Amino acid sequence: NRFACTRFANVTHSSGSVIPFWLKLKSEGKSLKLTDKDMNRLMFSQLDSVKLVKKAIDECEKEGGFVLSTIMKKTNMYELAKFISDNIEMVGKRDGEKLDEKLISKKELPYTYVDGNYVFIKKDMNQDVDGRLDKELSSRTGENMNQKDLEELLITIQQVKEKMNKMVVSIYKLILETESKMICSLIKFNTLGFKLKNLILFII
Repeated sequence: NRFACTRFANVTHSSGSVIPFWLKLKSEGKSLKLTDKDMNRLMFSQLDSVKLVKKAIDECEKEGGFVLSTIMKKTNMYELAKFISDNIEMVGKRDGEKLDEKLISKKELPYTYVDGNYVFIKKDMNQDVDGRLDKELSSRTGENMNQKDLEELLITIQQVKEKMNKMVVSIYKLILETESKMICSLIKFNTLGFKLKNLILFII
């Protein structure tokens, strides 16, 4: 049996994403609600989340036993809000809300294997120090998004859906073509099609 798990942070236009909420408020002429100007988050698109899952499936065909993540960029939520609208209302932090979030901790770094923009976390220590992630991946240490990155985050839901559908067809074809059985759990469906987060793959 082979096992793999994907790990990522905030997915734009998913059911828990703030972006559709902010875009709706702007269209209604209302202020965008923000808890703190120093709030930072790691983000990537739903299309990129599908690509991450597909990468996990491809790699699990060879061998399992890993957690697959990706080097996500960070954005300051106040800067993102200003990119959408100048009408911003500060509402204060909620209980337990953190200004930053971690995706890969310092303790995990010796077990990381970098493959381009992807990061594998395995049970065995990576003896090739240069092949490891060199610092923890968090919204404090990540690379800042530029204007083009922010524009891509805000593409319409219809554009996201059209691109995702193409990727989903590709994944389904891959599953149908393989002789292995795949049991995919933790898939939550929503109005956009579905939400892929913390997908666990079991290949028997």
